[in-house]
Amino acid sequence: MDSLKTLMTTDSLKHLVDSLKNSRLMAPAPRGNSLYIVLSIVVIIWTGIFLYLYNLDKRLKKLESENK
Repeated sequence: MDSLKTLMTTDSLKHLVDSLKNSRLMAPAPRGNSLYIVLSIVVIIWTGIFLYLYNLDKRLKKLESENK
């Protein structure tokens, strides 16, 4: 009985892996654009960091001027 369950589970896993390989989610990214995609994500992240630090600096200067 256990070997039948194992066989059914193994067969189900093989079917799942095969269906994932053929799905659009596992499709390879276009090779020519991958560098631009990575660069754009990095630029977006750094822009967010700089904007956060700029706003934090403005708020700190405001608090410092209020305390004096």
